[in-house]
Amino acid sequence: MLRILLADDHSVVRRIVRNFVQSESGWEVCAEATTGREAVVMTAAEHPDVVVLDLSMPDLNGLQAATLIHNQFPETHLILLTMHDSLELKDQLTASGIRACIRKDDLNQLVIAIRNACHLEPKLS
Repeated sequence: MLRILLADDHSVVRRIVRNFVQSESGWEVCAEATTGREAVVMTAAEHPDVVVLDLSMPDLNGLQAATLIHNQFPETHLILLTMHDSLELKDQLTASGIRACIRKDDLNQLVIAIRNACHLEPKLS
């Protein structure tokens, strides 16, 4: 089973993303972080397959946390959630090891991005 760590400083967003990802795919959300630094520490402790990071978090933002995670755990797939246009962040995304940048208002694309990053086949309905 695919294990996912969610990092967002808003509990409502984490709950919505967790419920959506688990119900749509059957994947396990193994941990939740509220700051970028917490995401780095929890990645070391939990060894998730995928870390989904909010761009704007306290302590370390999503890009900073992604860079640290990518340097320590290059096999971990990183996906950024944001309300910003990903084209504005293109150079920073590549340098930090992020596989996809998904807008928070399109969680279907998050599931697709996780499947693509992990080379998983789509679930049949």
